[in-house]
Amino acid sequence: MWNDQVMKRVFQFGKHREVQLAVGCAVFLIVAVVLSSLQFAQLSVASYLIAYVFGGYFKAKEGIVETFQQRKINVELLMIIAALAAAWLGFWMEGALLLLIFAFSGALERIAEEKNQRSLTRLLKEAPSIAWKLTEAGWEDVSLRELQIGDTVRVKPGELVPVDGIVTYGASTVNEASLTGESLPVDKSSGANVYAGTMNHGGILHVETTTAPEDSLFQKMIETVREAQNEKPASQNVMERYEGLYVYGVLLLSFALAIVPPLAFGWAWEDALYKAMVLLVVASPCAVIASIMPATLSAMSASAREGVLFRGGDRLEQLSKVTSIVFDKTGTLTKGTPEVTQLWVANEERRKDILLNVATIESSANHPLADAIVDYIGETSLLHVETLETIPGRGVCAKLNGDKWWVGNEAFLEENGIEANKTLFKKWELEGRTLVYVGAQSSIQAVFALEDTLREEAASALLSLRAVGVVPVLLTGDHSRSAVAVANALGIKEVKANCLPEDKRAYIQAKQKEGETVLMVGDGINDAPALAQADIGVAMGSGTDVALEVSDLVLMKEDLERLATTIRRAKKTKRVIRQNLGFSAAVIASLIIFNLFLDLQLPLGVIGHEGSTLLVIFNGLRLLKGEVVAPRVWTKREECQGCPIRTLVAEG
Repeated sequence: MWNDQVMKRVFQFGKHREVQLAVGCAVFLIVAVVLSSLQFAQLSVASYLIAYVFGGYFKAKEGIVETFQQRKINVELLMIIAALAAAWLGFWMEGALLLLIFAFSGALERIAEEKNQRSLTRLLKEAPSIAWKLTEAGWEDVSLRELQIGDTVRVKPGELVPVDGIVTYGASTVNEASLTGESLPVDKSSGANVYAGTMNHGGILHVETTTAPEDSLFQKMIETVREAQNEKPASQNVMERYEGLYVYGVLLLSFALAIVPPLAFGWAWEDALYKAMVLLVVASPCAVIASIMPATLSAMSASAREGVLFRGGDRLEQLSKVTSIVFDKTGTLTKGTPEVTQLWVANEERRKDILLNVATIESSANHPLADAIVDYIGETSLLHVETLETIPGRGVCAKLNGDKWWVGNEAFLEENGIEANKTLFKKWELEGRTLVYVGAQSSIQAVFALEDTLREEAASALLSLRAVGVVPVLLTGDHSRSAVAVANALGIKEVKANCLPEDKRAYIQAKQKEGETVLMVGDGINDAPALAQADIGVAMGSGTDVALEVSDLVLMKEDLERLATTIRRAKKTKRVIRQNLGFSAAVIASLIIFNLFLDLQLPLGVIGHEGSTLLVIFNGLRLLKGEVVAPRVWTKREECQGCPIRTLVAEG
């Protein structure tokens, strides 16, 4: 039994088998050199052969498979030909050294890919696979594939929510860290939305399935990561497109170098073949090809750890060129839910009674403003409502303890004979707040001012974006007063209010025609056309399915500070790739010149060529290091004292 386990470990290379084979190549190379120095020629050659097999296995397999599948010769095959040519001429050690460094460079590239793969692996591990479904026979555990929209599932404490749906029974707290990155659990009760992959901590929940399991937000997130890993940046695609032509050119030049000098200039065949073999090695574009993907994957992996998911490497490349960033307002720069920010009460002595009556009435209303008022008051011991009538677009009329109460907008109260002092609350309206009036006994009893408050990090995030050279713009479907209030608070100089979805898209198109590279941040269905039109579309993690589908990036933690961080990382990635390309091209050109006009020995050619490949890979791997975001204290005085706010109101 023990021997079986040992043999299984020996032949099962495991997770990093490329690294293990590269290490094996190094071991047998050292053994071969030692045996050669001790004059054991046959044993030395046998060790070199094993080193060749270990070092060249993956690259030879990759090169041969790609050659037959795509009908083109690639760099991997070029390196294998060079190593075999070295062995044929008797330079066993040089050929083995070439394969060793080539194997290690491939292993390092694979490690970079695996680090990027970890975000997907973690998501797959967290994905639920079964659910407790309500059937005629009771609760049965079924595979997620058997669930349909409308099915009711039960989620016990400590279980993952298996589907996207609405709570129909029960109350609990749910940890949504897998989707939003927030560690604090969220209260859930009847009518609340819950999402697949989140953890139920409190009580039992019954959830009605509203989305097919394969279309859940969690599965969309997994698909987003998978798409990102399979997509290559444009520069990498261009390089791979010309790789075949370059390899053919190197082979023809090497063939000419091996044939022409002996026939035309009387060189020794061995010298000509040696120079041709060295040319095969040093002219291979391994370092050039390795200049892009390790750097790109490392940057994407670092971003994923910070809650920013890319759909592909080309998005990272495009992000480095962004000049303008367009924000939706609600749910993007703001929290997306109204909050009470001001309260006026006609009679402070009766304040507690007035608020109790308001809380009782609004708790029976089905409206976001009513919910915000009830949350603000925080009263739990409510009164008995004798009658209640909801007038859509106006407000609520209720009878409590024999008295009639009206809660709604100004027009609703005026229609019922209650006049409000308009000048008293004009300032709140000009500041973009929504006013809810409370009337009873023919007079105003209270006025609530509500607004969709700014995200805590919004101001510092915009300052960070300006620091990286990006100009912010606000496009919103909200009225101009609210839009200008947000723009004033954040120092945004250009704002467009009353926008329809097509208005946002048209604005971005106009910017693009002016030569701008535009990034759009949104979260709703109405943002989808603009997200799709923008050069880079960014969706908030809690956004709608449509917004998530058309976006290029997803902010899972909904931290706007990460935008500037990610743009800085994209610019740094671009610099690193340029450094790699310049360095690798210079090394290849220098080695070719030295080989053609001077006496370049194969060991030096191998070290120079493969050493440059390792260096560019290590340079790209530096991007794995995450960047700590230090929130900056921002004040209106610091950034925007005296700056004009240009307001554009959409027609209609």
